[in-house]
Order: sequence, then structure tokens, then C-alpha cells
Amino acid sequence: QADFAIFRRHQFVMDFIDYRHNTTVMGFVIVGVIMPFLLVFGVVLEPEPNNGAGDLHRETYDELFVRDTAHDFCAWYMNLDDQHEEFLPPSKAVVVETYTTKQPEQWTERLVKTGSWILGIRIYDPELKRQIQAGEKTGLSIEGFAERIPNTQVTPGS
Repeated sequence: QADFAIFRRHQFVMDFIDYRHNTTVMGFVIVGVIMPFLLVFGVVLEPEPNNGAGDLHRETYDELFVRDTAHDFCAWYMNLDDQHEEFLPPSKAVVVETYTTKQPEQWTERLVKTGSWILGIRIYDPELKRQIQAGEKTGLSIEGFAERIPNTQVTPGS
């Protein structure tokens, strides 16, 4: 059991990011260009990233944390932005699907782990479409703030 529990997320947004420098991050799967939008799917979080070594910030999380984070995003936020800088209005991009994998999924040359959080996004903005298709935007990044409190202070339903 972890020493700390994530409690009360204060802000939460999903960002389109250029991860070309990091080959451990799963890229987008472009499902199709359906006029007038591009439909892409990306892995947001996966349990025990990098074989338990952690993500870019050396954070690790289990399937329950990934699922709860996905649920919080859907219930309270559903925001998208670009490179942690500019919020994207629905006229540019909108979340159309979100799920956690119930079994491994094969995406092109990568295997997506069971318990990973997947986001499906319609891209309407011509420049963002171009950047994704050109491989300049290669993944999703979570941006958020939360409080960490010891597990001994967390009670069910709090």
C-alpha cells in the first residue's frame, strides 16, 4: 500500500504535447480523417509506467488510481489545451471517448497495458490537425494539482 493517497484534485487539464524526445511515451493512433475533423486516440496514463520505473516525473500508479483519475476528469473537467499553455475551445478539439482498457490492446507497434486510460479526441483546428499528422504533437500529458495526504488520514468516502 502506498504511503500517500491522492486527495482532492484542484485543477485538471489534458494537453497535446510534443514527446518526440521521449520514446517511452505512447503516441497517437490516428483512426481516420472524417471531414471536417481528425479522430485520434491517445494513452493518458498507464499503470506502472516504464515497467515500474515511473513516468517522466518518476511517478508510479496502479490501475485503481488510473481509473479514478479518468473518472474525475470526466466528472469535473474535460478540458484540453496545447503544450500546457493555451486552452482549446470545443471549436478546435473535443473529447469524444474515454475508457480504461480491460485487457492489453495492440496499437500499431506498441502494446497498451491492461488498466491504461485512453482518450478519443476529435480535432477540428487545421493547425493542430497538421501538427498531429506531421508528428509534431505526439502524445497527451496530464496537468493538474492535488493534495497528498498520508493514507492513515484517508477514510472511505472522503
